[in-house]
Amino acid sequence: MSQQYSDEDLKRIADAAGCSLEAARARLASAGGSVEAALAQARTPQARSKASRYAILVIAVGVIAVGIALVAVFMTPEHSGDLPPAVGEVEGGSLALDTRAFSLEPGHTYTASGCVPVLAELEPSPGSDANTPTITEVPAGGEFTVVDTAQRSGGETLYSVTVSDGGTTVEGWIHPVSLMTMEITEVEPTR
Repeated sequence: MSQQYSDEDLKRIADAAGCSLEAARARLASAGGSVEAALAQARTPQARSKASRYAILVIAVGVIAVGIALVAVFMTPEHSGDLPPAVGEVEGGSLALDTRAFSLEPGHTYTASGCVPVLAELEPSPGSDANTPTITEVPAGGEFTVVDTAQRSGGETLYSVTVSDGGTTVEGWIHPVSLMTMEITEVEPTR
């Protein structure tokens, strides 16, 4: 039994199946000449194909995520056997940063391995282009005592400090970012 079909029908089948017009003609013949049966046949594999591609994508993303997690775990010093570079030293083009600079405790005295700027104010003066003037510097190895912490209006936390330089004591502010490339050591209190 032969059923009539148009070039438009062949094109619809070819588009649904993602194949050539010749392949669409073969699909139509295998469907007994029924355009609807050929279209149904053409759509089923495509739907399955999309679902399987999505499943493969989800699996691939999961495998990549697990791989990244494993690399992160085994790249830590305790797993790799390598110690990280000393704070402030460059290794492989990157600078080692000490995040302990953000957790200094009030009432404790510290030294830094480099010069640390001490700011005059917590907030920059209006019209100062967000720069706070430096009133002094703690020299490398010099001591500073953290008195308290305070937050700037932008949310940055700074340390309120005192710096003793011989016979004078200066009060000011130290930004933790200025300490990140240095080795920070707590000074043991004298008894």
